[in-house]
Amino acid sequence: MTRTVLSDYPALNRTEEEYLAWLEPKTDVRPLYCRSFVEADAIAAAVRTRACAYGGIVCVQTVGSLLGITVCARKGDTPRYRFVGDKRADRYAWYRMEMLRAMRDHMPVGNFESLRGDPLRKAVAILRLSRLRVLQWLAAEAIAFEGLRGEIFLLERWLRRIHIDLKEQRTDVNYLRELDEMRALECDWRERISVYSI
Repeated sequence: MTRTVLSDYPALNRTEEEYLAWLEPKTDVRPLYCRSFVEADAIAAAVRTRACAYGGIVCVQTVGSLLGITVCARKGDTPRYRFVGDKRADRYAWYRMEMLRAMRDHMPVGNFESLRGDPLRKAVAILRLSRLRVLQWLAAEAIAFEGLRGEIFLLERWLRRIHIDLKEQRTDVNYLRELDEMRALECDWRERISVYSI
C-alpha cells in the first residue's frame, strides 16, 4: 500500500505535508521556504553530532507563524492552525535579505568528506531537501538557476548510489567525484545569486 501524497511541495515530514496541503488553496506556500537554505557543512555537522533534526532547516509551520500567515493554538498535543492572511511584507523582506545573504557567503563543503555509510546518506538526503525547497523559494522570487537544478539531480543520483552501496554492504566507497561535482554546481548557482539585490 502506498502512502497518499498530500502536497506537491517538498516537506520535512507528514505534519509539514498536511500543513502545506491545508494552506495551499489559501495562499502561495513557496515563500514559506525562505528559511530552508542551510550550508552543506552545517548539515554534515548536524548529522554527525545529531545536533538538530533536518540539519537546521526551519519547518514551514514556524515560518508561517513568523510571517504572520498563520497562528497556532494547541488543543492538547495537537496543533491547530488558523489562516490569518498573506505574508507580512516587512517580516518577509528581512527573511528574504537573510536568505540571499546566506546563499552568497561561506561555501566550503569539507565536512561531507568525513561522513560514511548511513550518516552520509542522511546528510545528502537533507541537503537535497534543502535545495528542493530553495528552488521553490527562488521560483516564487522569479529567480531560476539551472545550476541548482543540476545540483538537485546530482544529489538524487548520489542518493541512489549510496542506497545501492549500503544495500550491498560496500563500506570503502569513494564519492569524491560526486563531492567535486556538488561543490562546482553549488558554487556556480550561488555566485549567480550575487546579481540579485538584498
